[in-house]
Amino acid sequence: MTALCKQVLQFYINNFLAICMIVLPVAVPLAALKYGVVLNYFSGMFFVVTSNVAGFLLMPIYLGALILFISNKVSGKEVTISSCFLGSLKVWPRMFLLP
Repeated sequence: MTALCKQVLQFYINNFLAICMIVLPVAVPLAALKYGVVLNYFSGMFFVVTSNVAGFLLMPIYLGALILFISNKVSGKEVTISSCFLGSLKVWPRMFLLP
């Protein structure tokens, strides 16, 4: 079991920057939207609906890109971040139905 943990830790250490480049450009604005930093002038139900709709639309895109990136890296294939996002847009409708 410790060998598996070492492999997983080594994978994330080696690919930390790429994973951050996939997750952070979507997660940070989404979190800012959720906490009202970006759209603090909206109040009430409209703000809640806007932040939830943005989350439902954007989460499948970056989660799909992250899944594609990890899958390709585990398979030994070199992949670019942009190709992961393009691939996630192709499977976006199926990923949208998962959450």
